[in-house]
Amino acid sequence: MNGVPASMRLPHERARGRVRGLVLALMAALGLLVVTVMDGWVWRSVTLPREVFAVVERRDWYQLFRQVGYVPLWVIVAVCFWCVDRGVRGPRRGLLVLLSAGLGGAAAEVVKAIVQRYRPGMDGEYAFRWGTGEIPNAHLIKGLGLASSHAGVAFGGAFMLGLLFPRLAYPLFVVAVLCSMTRLVSGAHFLSDVYVAGVLSYCVARGVWKLGGGSDSAEIKA
Repeated sequence: MNGVPASMRLPHERARGRVRGLVLALMAALGLLVVTVMDGWVWRSVTLPREVFAVVERRDWYQLFRQVGYVPLWVIVAVCFWCVDRGVRGPRRGLLVLLSAGLGGAAAEVVKAIVQRYRPGMDGEYAFRWGTGEIPNAHLIKGLGLASSHAGVAFGGAFMLGLLFPRLAYPLFVVAVLCSMTRLVSGAHFLSDVYVAGVLSYCVARGVWKLGGGSDSAEIKA
């Protein structure tokens, strides 16, 4: 690896890193504000009618992208890395991918437990478990929605593969977005649900990456 650990960087380099982190945090917060404002409109615009979705859900392409948010898929990816790397590099790359995907989904579940915002109901409005009063169409709401664990898994795996193979970063990001779209067209999540999952998974992937020996300036070589 060619990267310099953060503890060995010059003061101005560490300061630049802190400023960059602050800017990214502010951008993420602004993005959350924007998607929150858009939530109702996007939900009404992209959610497919039940009879249409029943057809779409059976399509192979829909299931292909939906399963990107399925943890066992990333177990298979990790095993493939292990088979390729066995006896040469050990299980590091496969473990990084699996941890990033799994922890991305787990982070979404933690946020669900904290925020306790329900999935969209028939009216596409927010409802919280800790709120008071009767929830409209409560019998149609299936669990908590913020953040989407499917999107968390998909983005976690995609971001880590993008760190390992930078040339694949954009195509993999698109695949994760398409996985998120399957959650939107089904009406199961708001746009903010998948946005928060993406931000969480980015943070998780960067943390796992650095703990695994990666850096901002060098990838773990194939």
